[in-house]
Amino acid sequence: MKKIIKTVISVLLVSALLAALASCGRDDGKVTDGDGMIGDEDKETRLTVWCAENLVELTKRQLEDYNEENETNIKFTVNPVGEGDAATNLLTDVTAGADVYCFSQDQLARLVQAGALAPVSDALRDKVRAEHDEGSVAAAEIAGTLYAFPLTSDNGYFMYYDKRVISDPAVLSDQTKLIEAVSAAGKTIAFELLGSHWYGSSYFLGAGAESVWETNEGGAFTSYNDTFGSDKGIIAAKGMAELVASPVFVDSSSASSFTSGAAVVVSGTWEYESAKQILGENLGCAPLWSFTVDGESYHLGSFSGNKLVGVKPQSDSKKAAICQSVAYFLSDEDRQEERFETLGWGPSNREVQMSDEVMANEALTALAAQNKHATPQGQFPNAWWDTGKAIGAALKQLGKTMPTTEEVRPVLDTYTKGLEEIIK
Repeated sequence: MKKIIKTVISVLLVSALLAALASCGRDDGKVTDGDGMIGDEDKETRLTVWCAENLVELTKRQLEDYNEENETNIKFTVNPVGEGDAATNLLTDVTAGADVYCFSQDQLARLVQAGALAPVSDALRDKVRAEHDEGSVAAAEIAGTLYAFPLTSDNGYFMYYDKRVISDPAVLSDQTKLIEAVSAAGKTIAFELLGSHWYGSSYFLGAGAESVWETNEGGAFTSYNDTFGSDKGIIAAKGMAELVASPVFVDSSSASSFTSGAAVVVSGTWEYESAKQILGENLGCAPLWSFTVDGESYHLGSFSGNKLVGVKPQSDSKKAAICQSVAYFLSDEDRQEERFETLGWGPSNREVQMSDEVMANEALTALAAQNKHATPQGQFPNAWWDTGKAIGAALKQLGKTMPTTEEVRPVLDTYTKGLEEIIK
């Protein structure tokens, strides 16, 4: 019965989308789109979909379900293009890009600015906002316009650890004690603080600093408010230096670090299966720890983020409606449940989030606990990430686990000057 109801709803949605988009332009069967006629009754509709390589086979099966439920015969081509590469490929040539594609939320502004994303249709906008958690919806919006369909709410990081080395919760929650315990065991802490400002920002967010960038409706960056170089940034930099200048530090976010001596790896849910395979029952998952500067304790922050599904603008209103319907289908409750069960992806759909299976997942539980200290990832210029990741390297170069304010200040001044070059 559930499938029948959903089939009826899906068919009605396609019909509603076609009606809503009919005014966007006359469909005379003459529009072409690479592979041939689109919308011509004598030609079949063809759509290209991009998704992560490990998602290709599941996506193919889900698109077969789409055809079955909607009684359509759309010819889908599914290509492996990772969420992190989608924007780069589309910005090279939007017209050659996929009709429906998965991407990371930090690429939203670039894609909108390039004209590579069609706004979510009026027929689906309210449904998307009601069905997905608030953070994932916010991640898909710019200036109040919803541009994509939430796919996950698991793009964040937490701590994997070896229970044979660390078992005391007091050690897990305090950076100084953690460094001491790991050092005593002859092990290391893997945290990508030199090669990634995404991870490196955790200290600054934990100390209460922020970096907020504003965009116009076209996705162009127009201004920013950044306090990473403030007194809060000094606190963060001192906390980071305690780890990066210590002998236990390894600049990595890969679970494979466990095979080369790590007792702790900071990463996301995508490393869970690898970590579990290496450590088995000895694998532990926990939120990040706290660091202490001048007698005050600060819990490490993090970015919380999402994977999204976008639709390339179409000149044919009928194909546009189908693309919107397909993107909605790939992000709906059943498909998110399948991705969780198959790949362990954390859902953005509210109903799936509340399932017993999701709530019992140890990696997602640790992520949820860390997300209490997380900042939803906004939109940043690419140059911001490059400017920020130099902080960790400079602190390591200082070689002091607790540098003075005078030693840290020049590092942050260099960062602040770099921001001024991004927007002129």
